[in-house]
Amino acid sequence: MDRLCEVASSGSPAPGAVPKFLSPGFREFLNSADIIISKGQGNYEALSGSGLSP
Repeated sequence: MDRLCEVASSGSPAPGAVPKFLSPGFREFLNSADIIISKGQGNYEALSGSGLSP
């Protein structure tokens, strides 16, 4: 995967990218991305309604 795109860690101890636990660097990374691909129920629940997911 890392040959096709940039892969990054959220810095969060939670099983998903919970916005309040994101590292400042990862938050900047998300805000500058044209597209975000995440997987798993934890990310779905954490990102739904956050303004980062449609």
